[in-house]
Amino acid sequence: MLGTPLRILTFGFAILIAAPTGAFAQGAIRVGQQKQPAAPAAPAAQPQAQAQPPAQPQPVRTEILSFDNWSVTCREFAEGKRKRICFALLQIAQQNNNQSQVVFSWTIGSDDDNRQMMTLQTPTGVLIAPGIDLKLAKGSHTVPYTACETGHCLATQPIDAALSREIAASPDIQAIIHASDGRDVTINIPMKGFDRAYAALPK
Repeated sequence: MLGTPLRILTFGFAILIAAPTGAFAQGAIRVGQQKQPAAPAAPAAQPQAQAQPPAQPQPVRTEILSFDNWSVTCREFAEGKRKRICFALLQIAQQNNNQSQVVFSWTIGSDDDNRQMMTLQTPTGVLIAPGIDLKLAKGSHTVPYTACETGHCLATQPIDAALSREIAASPDIQAIIHASDGRDVTINIPMKGFDRAYAALPK
């Protein structure tokens, strides 16, 4: 456990998280469903000679379901290879100066090959090789990092029926993030609602 213990306010109960300096800044932290990210700003005009990427199809219908700390978003499209895309989401946000910033998120959805995948997103400043350790009620599980971009890193792997049952059997899960300075950051994640959110995803 590192840094100053911070209080996480989440639907009537409190959890403690130790946040280091640097990428994991201090502040009040909230667990649960956050607002959907805003659409990215339109890119600057490009010279006509430069090829433009094909426009992404826009959803014709969006449905959001709430399951305690988790939400499930489903989007339907009139065009494209995949007519319906759904994902489950849990986010942990840090409150600083009345501004909310997501410091950890857990997303579950299917890829283009219809495999169920889970993705954990953290800030940068982490050790890549160890991955993220998840302490479950019955054992532990390591999720490897697959990419780091400006402002965040992603750890991704498939999730099957056996792993989903292990996760559903854990009322709380500890995510241990190994910082690049050698310290460990432990985030306590209340998993209430996971079983129903996962069941709502198309298989």
